[in-house]
Amino acid sequence: MGPLAQQEIIGRYHRAHLLVLPCIVGQDGNRDGLPVSIVEALACGIPVVSTPVTGIPEAVRDGINGLIVPEGDAVALTDAIERLMRNPDLLTHLRAGARPSVRDEFDQKRTAGRLYELFHEAKA
Repeated sequence: MGPLAQQEIIGRYHRAHLLVLPCIVGQDGNRDGLPVSIVEALACGIPVVSTPVTGIPEAVRDGINGLIVPEGDAVALTDAIERLMRNPDLLTHLRAGARPSVRDEFDQKRTAGRLYELFHEAKA
């Protein structure tokens, strides 16, 4: 598909019911820290199904705003997707938790304020 404009990406998030991003650690040790697409999807109110690789569990909280499945476990991934397809109440619950979870933890102004405080404390 290639690169998309930000508005196109946001439009796709708003049409989506779920973001599935099963990250893995590569054979060479390469891994995602916290994929921006996860935070963007959550900010748009889209629940996420992903794996507990590096920083992902900081954003995706199992049963609160998404589901976490073991890395490399295709059966668990399929089960999680089917669980959400068959349980609209659970999907609604996860949608309700998606946006608030990143609004509270990944807000730029709050993060900058915390960083300022840390620098100020370190200087003192």
